[in-house]
Amino acid sequence: MGSQSGDISSALKEALASLGTAESPEAVRSIVSQAVGKKGSLGALKSSLGSIADIEQRKQVGAAINAAMTELTHAADARISEMSTAELLS
Repeated sequence: MGSQSGDISSALKEALASLGTAESPEAVRSIVSQAVGKKGSLGALKSSLGSIADIEQRKQVGAAINAAMTELTHAADARISEMSTAELLS
């Protein structure tokens, strides 16, 4: 899984960092879309799964990508919820 796991980790860290600076729910959704879309960092990694010859490795990398996408989605939901709460309190 080597370099793929580093790529997945880097893509996730970058997207999570961007979420932290997002100032609106629309910006959060845009960041997620950019990361998981076909041309996004995680989306591109998912698209490249077919190039991995070893089936077990492909399964591991695919699972890691899916976990990263899930983590990003949960973080985005939490960020939007945080924004909504802050808006209600102000």
